[in-house]
Amino acid sequence: MRRVLPSDVVEVIDEQFGWTRGWSREIAQREASRNFAVSLLPGILRLIEAIPEELIFLSPAENSRLILATAALEEAAGSGRNNPGAFTWPTLINHIDCLAIVRGALQKCPDEAPSKSTRQLEFITDSSFRQTLGVDLGSVERALTNGEWKAATVLGGSVIEALLLWAIKQHTEADRSAAMVAAVAAKRLQKMLQVNDLNRNS
Repeated sequence: MRRVLPSDVVEVIDEQFGWTRGWSREIAQREASRNFAVSLLPGILRLIEAIPEELIFLSPAENSRLILATAALEEAAGSGRNNPGAFTWPTLINHIDCLAIVRGALQKCPDEAPSKSTRQLEFITDSSFRQTLGVDLGSVERALTNGEWKAATVLGGSVIEALLLWAIKQHTEADRSAAMVAAVAAKRLQKMLQVNDLNRNS
């Protein structure tokens, strides 16, 4: 079964409740009176529940607002089922519509999450590179969990290759040359590699 991603939910909200993109109280009050809102809202909430927890990547304050807004929408959906005519959209901070708050929060969330193993990569000082490797590791872990062995092997190999290249780049050209001379002397390498090629690939 395909995972539900934050962008999937944002896309559905935009399709069905386009006013959330440029929210204003007047627009929300006019658009939210549509009868189909009561029937569609439970589906939106179910999609939100299906988003993996690791993809809800928000600050504590943003996460709290998302929880409050979602809970308010659940309550409104329940009331709407009992009395559709009395259904009104709940609002939170500064009277901003709860569905607009949910959309805004999910739009900030990534569709790919770093692996928990990212903590073991703290030795990599480049935060952007570390984040990229973390996302790739997360994909490897999900592939393993789903029994997708080929995907796990290919992605895992790319992570290893990236780490090896990173390790090479931590040394100067002189260090690389000295290491290859020692490897050839120890018969671990048959001949010297072209350092310039290594530099171009790094």
